[in-house]
Amino acid sequence: MDVTSLALFAGTLFTLAVIPGPAVFAIIARAMSFGSSGALLFCFGLLSGDLLWFSVAALGLAAFASSFSGALLALQWLGAAYLTYIAYGIWKSAEVTPSGFRGNQIPPQSSAKTSLFAGLLFNLSNPKAIMFYLALMPNLVSVEEMSLIGFVELATVLSAVLLTINSAYSFLAVKFRSLLTSQKTTHLVNRLACLGLLCVALLMIVR
Repeated sequence: MDVTSLALFAGTLFTLAVIPGPAVFAIIARAMSFGSSGALLFCFGLLSGDLLWFSVAALGLAAFASSFSGALLALQWLGAAYLTYIAYGIWKSAEVTPSGFRGNQIPPQSSAKTSLFAGLLFNLSNPKAIMFYLALMPNLVSVEEMSLIGFVELATVLSAVLLTINSAYSFLAVKFRSLLTSQKTTHLVNRLACLGLLCVALLMIVR
């Protein structure tokens, strides 16, 4: 893959990824609810979904996948339902928070499998990711002429760009959370994180 194509792909991906969208809001909500470990694992789950859609596009299956509009719609509803389930869990956990809790203590933990699966399912049903890989990416790189080396190069660039941006958002969210020390404020943060996930779920359905 020539440098120009790699730079064009990286620049477009960076521009779209750095603009706050459903994935960014989900990362922030996850970070503020489960701390850095849950958020970073969620980011790796997101990356897995991106790599899957990238592979579909790179293998020339974009038109084939696009024909299954019903399946894509079902994925969006499934992802929205799962985010709603997570939001419900956050809401309930905030209600049973011990009175002695302080925001600078260890936040509730989410299992590795849960965080990874949540990120994967989210991006499999994220309209922004679907549109980029199935509609825009074929116009940025020549899929028909892509070699195995080119595939690996693009996948590496994709992983580096997305992990950098998503990890940065996760870090900032966790740092903001660490500044919150009162029980009342922490409770409010949990509520906002819950509402944020619900808003993301709604965006996934209506977009």
